[in-house]
Amino acid sequence: MVTFATLGPEGSNHEINVRRYAAFHGLQARIECRRNFDDAFALQADGQADFVVQACLHPQVGVCIGRHHPRFRLVDVFLGPTAPMGVLTDARVARPRTLGLMPATRVYFDAGAWEQQIELGSGPEVAQKLMEGAFDSGFTELALVDRHPGRFRVDVDVGAVDVAWLVYGAEPVCHGGIVANAQAPVVRQFAV
Repeated sequence: MVTFATLGPEGSNHEINVRRYAAFHGLQARIECRRNFDDAFALQADGQADFVVQACLHPQVGVCIGRHHPRFRLVDVFLGPTAPMGVLTDARVARPRTLGLMPATRVYFDAGAWEQQIELGSGPEVAQKLMEGAFDSGFTELALVDRHPGRFRVDVDVGAVDVAWLVYGAEPVCHGGIVANAQAPVVRQFAV
């Protein structure tokens, strides 16, 4: 069985896309969800995980590539959508002032419209804190609105975002050249 370490908790976009990746390859896989990538790479270093998977937009991508080279390198990349996302606000709050978000999600909207921003480690963590009333608004998955009718309104609808997911492993694959898929769907667009 192959073990992947990634950013949790369960239900995060990271965990969902690692499951999709393992299924695509027909792998029996165990997924270890961690609070941060230092913990994920520690599992890999201890031999408890074979690979680490990270979204390309995560703010620590450059740090992770540099810090773990040459022991762990990028060995694959795949494309996969996030859950539909956006800013949800407590329906009782007319003028939201506080916003919970994961730092990487700032690029999707103008967070400056909220007086105070609270940074958290994952979308599910934002959802949990929003449910607890820790802030007025949160950038998280839009499905929370359907699961709790009337409790939240959608202030910003970003939708699903296609993201590149980086796979780190111990065995290098580039060997001085590029690694690309000659049958990638984009190849059809080159002929246009």
